[in-house]
Amino acid sequence: MDKYCDRIGNSQVVGVTCGKHITYKYFIFYMLLYQLLKLNGIEKQIFLFLVNLQVSQIVRYKKQRKEIELREIRCRTSNIYCENV
Repeated sequence: MDKYCDRIGNSQVVGVTCGKHITYKYFIFYMLLYQLLKLNGIEKQIFLFLVNLQVSQIVRYKKQRKEIELREIRCRTSNIYCENV
């Protein structure tokens, strides 16, 4: 099965695997964790900052979709094997 991805930033993997969009698993994880912890005060602000950071990464991913499609083609045609998403 053909696996490929696109790297944005340091070692963060943002892209597609076998033609599927990235999942929102990390965002959902944050929301579930928030419901479990019911944080207050500064902890809540820090936590919401992390959630907003994740949302901004998803938005950035969607905006760069066309560029990612071009990169994934280059990745496959140049026989570069990337990490699985």
